Amino acid sequence: MIDVLLGMISGQAASGRAVPAGA
Repeated sequence: MIDVLLGMISGQAASGRAVPAGA
């Protein structure tokens, strides 16, 4: 769930996925 939060902030999380906050 942390990677999702970072994803919406950084644009791409530690998972390496550049997706919007909705995804």
